[in-house]
Amino acid sequence: MPAVAGRGRTLLASACLAAGLASTAGCGTPGPGGRPASTPSRTATPSTSGSPTRLDIGPSSQGSTVHLGLGGRLRITLPSTYWGHVATSAPAVLGLTGTRTRPSRAPGCVPGQGCGAVVASFVALRPGTAEVSARRRLCGEDVLCPPAERRFWVRVVVR
Repeated sequence: MPAVAGRGRTLLASACLAAGLASTAGCGTPGPGGRPASTPSRTATPSTSGSPTRLDIGPSSQGSTVHLGLGGRLRITLPSTYWGHVATSAPAVLGLTGTRTRPSRAPGCVPGQGCGAVVASFVALRPGTAEVSARRRLCGEDVLCPPAERRFWVRVVVR
């Protein structure tokens, strides 16, 4: 494992690797004081058709299938500013409306630590299925992500 400046981050990275976590949550994304950053919960606003009109998801939705009503909005928040390459496999079904990086201003965050989040927004354009994915290579400064933590994906069914 590459050397990492800061004992707290080294311990966090070691604990994540040793535990063999396949989840994207927490590892390499320490919050203030070296603790893992909190992850957004999955929330949905239902529509009359039964499919949500607004869906907010994060790492806990990794590998799952979610449903969204036509014209509905999907927001994915991934903790760590190291996430990138956000894409949809079917832009005619689920259109990417924007991505932004929200850096954290929390005390204890230092440059290169990845404090913050990447937020991607989508709109359901027509019925069908699309896969949304994001990639990262690093989980911290000079810390390569384990292969299972390099890709986030979720399948979206638009009704």
